[in-house]
Amino acid sequence: MAQFETSLRQAWSPEMPAIPAHLKSYQKAWEDTLSATPVEATGEEFLRAARMAQVLLVSDFHASERSRRGLATLLAAMPLDQPINLVLELLPLGTTLTAQLAIAGGAPPLVTGEPLEEAYGPALQLLAERKGTIIGAWSDGSIQHRDRVATDLLMRLRQPHRATKTIFHGGDWHMADAHLPKLLREADLEPMVIHQSPEPLWQARGIHQGAEHLKLALAGHWAWMETPPLHLWAALLQDMRQGDEEELQEAMGYLVAAAAQCFADLIGLEAPGMELTLFPRRRWHEFHQQLPTVWQEALSVDHPPKRDLFHPRRPWLWTPRSADLNLLTQAAAHLIICDQRVVQDVSMQAELRRSAFRHAAARVANPFLRKLDARTEAEALFVGTDQALVCALALKTLRIEQLDRENLNPALEVLATRVWGSQLGHGILAQRNAGPADLRHLLFGEGEGFDWRALTATILAAS
Repeated sequence: MAQFETSLRQAWSPEMPAIPAHLKSYQKAWEDTLSATPVEATGEEFLRAARMAQVLLVSDFHASERSRRGLATLLAAMPLDQPINLVLELLPLGTTLTAQLAIAGGAPPLVTGEPLEEAYGPALQLLAERKGTIIGAWSDGSIQHRDRVATDLLMRLRQPHRATKTIFHGGDWHMADAHLPKLLREADLEPMVIHQSPEPLWQARGIHQGAEHLKLALAGHWAWMETPPLHLWAALLQDMRQGDEEELQEAMGYLVAAAAQCFADLIGLEAPGMELTLFPRRRWHEFHQQLPTVWQEALSVDHPPKRDLFHPRRPWLWTPRSADLNLLTQAAAHLIICDQRVVQDVSMQAELRRSAFRHAAARVANPFLRKLDARTEAEALFVGTDQALVCALALKTLRIEQLDRENLNPALEVLATRVWGSQLGHGILAQRNAGPADLRHLLFGEGEGFDWRALTATILAAS
């Protein structure tokens, strides 16, 4: 895992933008905040501290939706009866509205141009349940100027005798102890600072992260380690090309090709000689028409799924979103699959192995990657149909030997390859002394030489 992370970092680093000279000292203060050895903590200790704090500063890597997903997770952990003010750095200063109004599209867009209700959808829903308020903090000027603006705003929102919690969601570097936290302490506010997956800590601890929640040496500072830096890099490199579909596809193709070469080297194979073909959301009908019959019958042509899909026989990917690290590494594994011609075995059992190989590749890149949930996956795949609950329940009693039977529901087969593939990919890497040979066996092992009984046991252990 460490070897793959290092190789991929080297391959992607030339594309990363340089830090402007006038911001280097500002960034250095953030790195200094994270330099001391942290203490591991439990999730409950982390959430207990977050619930007790009146002011929360939560870091935001602007290009990544996961920063906003983490914010939503924190909101979900807050008491339903506690009023919350959510202050957003990227929302123009002077904006104040209820979460309900924001959900209805009543807010101005973020300074990035994104609609607020799209960028912060899950967080807004949770905030609406708590009758929360959204407040903008963006003011044109230097990054230090925005620290001062945020301080003034948070001071005005202070309500010592009320239970209202204020949460500020702003850029990583603002969270340096010498920046926004110091200004707030000077104003007699003691914030809890949550650094979401800060890259310096990730690098210092290595790929084997251990605990997700860390208490830093500086009082009031915590880290939540959930998203590898390479995911943030991938998000940034694609965000830089948003608005130009051709450039975005070119950027994604470069990232996938580099990852495919790194992963092939890791498991002792030649780098793929083919390129990934990307089908964006608007080309769903075209992609659907080229799918094998089982997949066409399982998926609605009129209601595109909410999940990415790899073509079972070709180096094609249909995706309704920008790619994250999970998708990029799965796409790299898919290129290897197609290049090695293992797609010639058209059985669903073989597709299960290929699905597991893709998920194992993603798990190598992200030690915190979670397994797929059958119900959630079914609802995202079978949009516009009544098959989601039926298939999710049926999967509990299905056996691997039943795949490829003529009378089996196509939707159930497709769901099984995805959910079981996720569980198998995780299970193989969780085994003691797992290594490249296990991944090669997963890719090439077939027929009588492939132990389906052991595979079934691995899935059951991982589920």
